[in-house]
Amino acid sequence: MITGDSSGYGSWHARGWHSTGKHQMQIGTFGLFRGKAILAMMVCNISELSEEERNMILVSMRRFGLTVCTCGLLAVMLAASGGNLLLAQPSCSATPIVGGPVNNQGDKIHGTGRYAQSFIAPGTTGECLLLDRITIEVCKNGSPEGSLLLEIHDASGGIPAPTDTPLGTASIAPTDVTTGCGNGQTLPYQSVTATFPSPPSVTGGSLYAVLLRQAANSGSGSNNYQLGLVKAGPYASGQYCRWDGGSSTWACPESQGALDAPLALCTSQCTVCAGCTYTQGYWKNHETWPVAAGLTLGTVAYTNGQLSNILDTQPGGPGGANGLIQLAHQLIAAKLNQAKGACVPPSVSAAIAAADTLIGALVIPPIGGGYLAPSVTSSLTYTLDQYNSGCTAGGPPHCGDDEPATCPTPPAP
Repeated sequence: MITGDSSGYGSWHARGWHSTGKHQMQIGTFGLFRGKAILAMMVCNISELSEEERNMILVSMRRFGLTVCTCGLLAVMLAASGGNLLLAQPSCSATPIVGGPVNNQGDKIHGTGRYAQSFIAPGTTGECLLLDRITIEVCKNGSPEGSLLLEIHDASGGIPAPTDTPLGTASIAPTDVTTGCGNGQTLPYQSVTATFPSPPSVTGGSLYAVLLRQAANSGSGSNNYQLGLVKAGPYASGQYCRWDGGSSTWACPESQGALDAPLALCTSQCTVCAGCTYTQGYWKNHETWPVAAGLTLGTVAYTNGQLSNILDTQPGGPGGANGLIQLAHQLIAAKLNQAKGACVPPSVSAAIAAADTLIGALVIPPIGGGYLAPSVTSSLTYTLDQYNSGCTAGGPPHCGDDEPATCPTPPAP
């Protein structure tokens, strides 16, 4: 086992990773530790590695806070573990957000239904935290066909529509839920924990929501998950709600005595994010950019001159605002900030990827005539605007030599 004090980052938990081969070194992303990728390394026949390869292992181990061992000791550990090199997962502090018991209340989660519980992030106000794991009370009816997905959303402007891009997504597989709900007066709910592959960053004291849905259910709805709920005495700053597809609004069942879904969040402190960011206004007014060959937005490549023209283009027009231009302004700034060396938190990286996917082959005005409705782009535009303004939890601050940036206002839900 490889252990380490991780320079004050917290304790570590061992996890296995396997590889085979006579002379093989596999290096890949194993997971996130305090928001940084851990390199998973497994080496067979370490004595055959070159000095350069051995040094690369040791440098990588030091970088991520692992206790540095000699290659001989690594070989011993590999032999003792049957060829499994054990790496680490960060520990985190669990905080009950909504307590039980569930009082035999529950809601079936299946089909196209969407369900949400809003909550205030733990920690001190303004503290940056990584949401590593979330625990809910759940049982299952029949054999659900798909996983139960848990999406974290910024709810500072109210619980967003289910189509909005989440900050992070975790899943619970059907095999993770071993307890059947049954038909008794007291349903046997099970505490199940879901782990976020890329932990989203949240700000202590701010309002968020976990949205729940079943990944797939082609049947009649008899095979589903059932979420345990607390009736009466609701969580003071949150509420359990269901999405009403007919009216495209969240309906919160006050008539049932107000409901809450018991939650426990496991969080850890964010690392200090390197670099700083500039707003799109800064890049618009400064000719020196950290890229020489332009940028790709969607699937279309643009020169620096074309990008400058896009930044100079107002998003409004005779027919109203063009959400494509609004999104492009923030996407250009985000990519320039990244190229300048500003770190990119997982939530922002996901937003950049989602923005490129949404833009696709559309050619942005004035270079082309592409258009997207602001209602389609507003969530991504806001996330990137937050990043460029230095307001993303766990993200880099705003650069001091730019005019002070105010944090953007969340779009209306």
